[in-house]
Amino acid sequence: TSDLVKRVARREPLQGRVFSAHEEAVVGASIPLGIGDSFAASHGDGYSLWRLGMAYVEGTVRPKDSAKAVKYFQQSADVGSPNGTASLAVMYVTGDGVKLDYSKAMSLYERSAELGNAHAYREMAVMYMQGEGVDIDLSRAYSLYTKAIEAGDPEDPDLKRVLLDRMKAEGLLKAQ
Repeated sequence: TSDLVKRVARREPLQGRVFSAHEEAVVGASIPLGIGDSFAASHGDGYSLWRLGMAYVEGTVRPKDSAKAVKYFQQSADVGSPNGTASLAVMYVTGDGVKLDYSKAMSLYERSAELGNAHAYREMAVMYMQGEGVDIDLSRAYSLYTKAIEAGDPEDPDLKRVLLDRMKAEGLLKAQ
């Protein structure tokens, strides 16, 4: 997260956040993939489909293959998995395995949030803070960041500080 915060502070594009965002967006990202996951995925289990996608992103159990990861994340999203939907959004926001498409990413993050993924709100906040596919809207970004915390996403004091500092610099908050 500290690398993310530094890039946000410098207003750099966040192309490289794919791995940390996948890991932060879901619980259990580091759980090893088992034989049962392959079986369950073949029967349309959203969580197992997401885990297979993660295996292709991380290159742990399977060779890294972004196109295959996207395939499994899409299948996971199609059956209503908040994890699969959020991970598919990460692929679109970074252009990993798919054509970069901020609009599609935002739509997927919105859906993931509706499905109960609190971290999706934080990712939308970053998109509004960076102007990724949307006009920069720091007030909206702060509102989404706050919603993420209220929905159970862990607080990120560095990200909050960067956002508040930018809001102060834009005259949206009074300096304290």
